[in-house]
Amino acid sequence: MNIMEQRMYEETQRWYSIAVEKLKIPQREIPCEFTLGGKTAGMAYFGIETKINYNSIIAEENFLDFMKRTVPHEVAHIVAFIYFHENCGHGDKWKFIMEKIFECEDFSRTHNYDISEILNKKENFEYICGCGISHPISKLLHKKMQKGQIRRCTKCHGKLFWSKGEI
Repeated sequence: MNIMEQRMYEETQRWYSIAVEKLKIPQREIPCEFTLGGKTAGMAYFGIETKINYNSIIAEENFLDFMKRTVPHEVAHIVAFIYFHENCGHGDKWKFIMEKIFECEDFSRTHNYDISEILNKKENFEYICGCGISHPISKLLHKKMQKGQIRRCTKCHGKLFWSKGEI
């Protein structure tokens, strides 16, 4: 866990502790992951496995606002589930947690972070073939190829091999 992720984890626990104190819900650790991709800033999971997955790329680009808005937003989903015993979505019960318990003024359903740069940074993996041509392969196709799917060069028809590099 890097320093930024450690601070996000600590902030997650801090917001949850506020709810514990005010609502008298059971104290527990909220596990955090930092692997969420795409446009979503954070996602809360509750039920059998309770955790929050944060988009570390969006967090890095918008750290202070992310800590102020996204972290309590996701913790509020878990608190609402524990307190009300149901998935509250972004309804009145979730809003109650955000407004009355966390005293957040800005609790919109979606973020407004500028993610144009993030969307342009598509992760590609470099594959090569027998004729030495470099082939950029998407993350999804890379995963399929790692599970055995075969792709061939359109020029030499040779099998593509991962060069172990990202481009």
